[in-house]
Amino acid sequence: MNQSVESLLLSRDLNFKEAKHAFRNAFCINSSDVDTQKKILILLEKKGISSAELHAMVALIREVEPIIRHRNHTTLADGCGTGGDGKNTFNISTIACLVAAASGLSIAKHGNRSISSRCGSSDLMESLGVPIEAPKQKMLRLLHQKNFGFFHAPLYHPFFAQAQKARRELAAKHIKTIFNLTGPLVNPLRPRYQLIGVYRKDLASMVAQAAKKLGFKRAFIIWNLGGYDELTTTNRTLVFDLCRQKLISYYINPTNLGFKKAKPASLLGGNLKKNLKIARNIICGREKSGAKFDAVVLTAATLLFLSGQVSSLTGGIKKAKHSLVTRKVSKLLKDLSGH
Repeated sequence: MNQSVESLLLSRDLNFKEAKHAFRNAFCINSSDVDTQKKILILLEKKGISSAELHAMVALIREVEPIIRHRNHTTLADGCGTGGDGKNTFNISTIACLVAAASGLSIAKHGNRSISSRCGSSDLMESLGVPIEAPKQKMLRLLHQKNFGFFHAPLYHPFFAQAQKARRELAAKHIKTIFNLTGPLVNPLRPRYQLIGVYRKDLASMVAQAAKKLGFKRAFIIWNLGGYDELTTTNRTLVFDLCRQKLISYYINPTNLGFKKAKPASLLGGNLKKNLKIARNIICGREKSGAKFDAVVLTAATLLFLSGQVSSLTGGIKKAKHSLVTRKVSKLLKDLSGH
C-alpha cells in the first residue's frame, strides 16, 4: 500500500496488479480508513487515471460482487454517463433507456441517486413510479416480461458502500474520482451492449481501452464536443466503437441525421421536480419536438443501433420516435409502476 501511494505521489501509473492490491487494501481490508481512501482517490485524479487502474478497480468489484444471471443475458443493454460534466442536463440517458426498451431492446438499467447532479436516475425512476427497491427476483421478472429492469446500485454494490463516505466528502469539494468512471462498468447483470458517456475527451480513449478487457460484445464510449457525457444535438459526438475486441473511433453528427442544432440552454434540467416534469412531457407525448425530445431520440436510437436492433442510426431514430408517438413508452412506464 505504501509503495502504491509513493508511486501515485510521484505521478507514476500503477500496473493492474499494483492497483488491484491497493484498492483491495483500501476498500475491502481497511474500509474504515477513510483518510487513506481519500488520499488514493485524490492522487489518482491528480495524476490522471490509467486504463490499467480503471480495469483493476472494475475487476476487483466484479470479483467481490456476484453477477446476477438473467435468461436473456446475451442480449441485455444499458446506457448511462459517468456524470461529472457539470452541464446540469435533464436525465437524457435514463429516459432514452425507457424508449429503447419500449422499442424492443432488453434494458438492464443501472443507476443511483444523485451524487454529482441534482437528480440521479434512481431519483427520477422512483418518482415515475418504478419500484427501484423491489426484490431482485421481481426486477428480473419485470426485465423478462417488460424488457426493462432498474437495478438501484446501493442494493447490489456492498463494495461501493465502503467508499461512500470518502466519495461524498470529495464530491462536496467538487473532486471527481475513479468511481465516476467505474459505475457504468459494474452493472450487476453484465450487459453485453453498453452506451457509456464520459465527462472529458481524454477519458474516452482510456475508458474504451479498459472496456476492451471486460468482455463487451459491443460498446460505445462517447464524449460530446459540447462537453457533455451524453449524446446531444448541440454538437458532434466522439465515439469509440468497441465491437468484438476491435476499437475504432469516429464522430456522430446530429445535423447529418436530420436534427436541428440545439443550444445548450435548451437541455438544462434542474431539481427532481423539474426533471420529473421534463420526463413526463416527453414520455406522455406532450413534447414531440425540440432539443430535449431530440436528445432522447438520438440516444435511444444509438442504443438500438449498437445492440443490433436496427441496421443504422436512421432506422433507430425512426423506431424511437414511433415508440414515443404511439405511446408505447407511456404504456411501458404504466406497466412498470403498476408492479
